[in-house]
Amino acid sequence: GAHFVFPLAAMSKVEPSLSDPEMVRFCLDVNVGGTENVMRAALAASKERSNEGDAPARVVYAASSTHYGNQPVPFTESKPELLTSPYAHSKRSGEAVALLYDALHGVPATSLRLFMVYGERQPSEGAYAVVTGTFLRRLENGEPVTIEGDGSHFRDFVHVSDVARAFVLAAQTDAARGAAINVGTGRSVSVKQVADIVSPQSQTNAPARANDLKGTLADTCLAKRVLGFEAKRDFRREMRLAVEAAKRKTKPREGGAK
Repeated sequence: GAHFVFPLAAMSKVEPSLSDPEMVRFCLDVNVGGTENVMRAALAASKERSNEGDAPARVVYAASSTHYGNQPVPFTESKPELLTSPYAHSKRSGEAVALLYDALHGVPATSLRLFMVYGERQPSEGAYAVVTGTFLRRLENGEPVTIEGDGSHFRDFVHVSDVARAFVLAAQTDAARGAAINVGTGRSVSVKQVADIVSPQSQTNAPARANDLKGTLADTCLAKRVLGFEAKRDFRREMRLAVEAAKRKTKPREGGAK
């Protein structure tokens, strides 16, 4: 049976949940119902492992910083929830399901509230795109990056490799059981700053996105204290490396110029 369970499949972005009423049900079915399915399977696996004298399977749930909504930063885990989208509601409910299975049925569970995850294989187009992926794709295509609004909104960008390490630490740390823990860097970067890293000479503006969060910033004290976790990847360095890689793949514009 499984030793650790990392349920990462989800309806994973805010924007689609706002634009289509049908997405409300989809969010709930996938992010809440799907989580409950995983927890029931983990409970069954834990009973099987217990019969064999082994420790129960441990679940680490991928929650979201949208839990905090538009509140003053930094976000500590004790801040009240402020759920502003169907997606945020569904991820918060999924977290509750996971931690309830721990409290009521003894399935060890930890919830990690992920901030803005970026890095290799990040979505770069469509409703699930992240701004770092979108900007890099436009650079590859020889197109200007588009800043929605004035670019002052900011995010705590945490590299996917750091997130993966946090999951492993949570699975291995008994003190993390039953807890909800932020996974971020404790540093914020504005969208305009991201644009300036990726394409300082070629930028356009578009209207601000409705219902977009002003900013996110993790308080990382609990992650350091309980998990011994601290993000290692520096955002600006990682983005500069990604920019160099994107430039090597830049598609020629009409007339042969890049």
